Amino acid sequence: IMAKSLLLNILVEYLGKYVEGLNSENLQVGVWSGKIELLNLKLKSTALDNLHLPIKVSRGSLKKLKLKIPWAHLESKPVRVILDGIY
Repeated sequence: IMAKSLLLNILVEYLGKYVEGLNSENLQVGVWSGKIELLNLKLKSTALDNLHLPIKVSRGSLKKLKLKIPWAHLESKPVRVILDGIY
């Protein structure tokens, strides 16, 4: 439980500027296996502002954000971020 709480704080710090709804209820964690899933998130209206694109987010949602972290091979294998159900 402590690892999940620590992980949630880190995710809020890095992903909180893009999405709303990061909490322990929508966080599914297999921390040591490297599998982390966040479910049913809402995109913030400012989520894409740093990209300076000629678009504006008026409303958006993300069904699933999945992270795959190869803890034993961080220097040689990529961290994978998989987005599913972007609306």
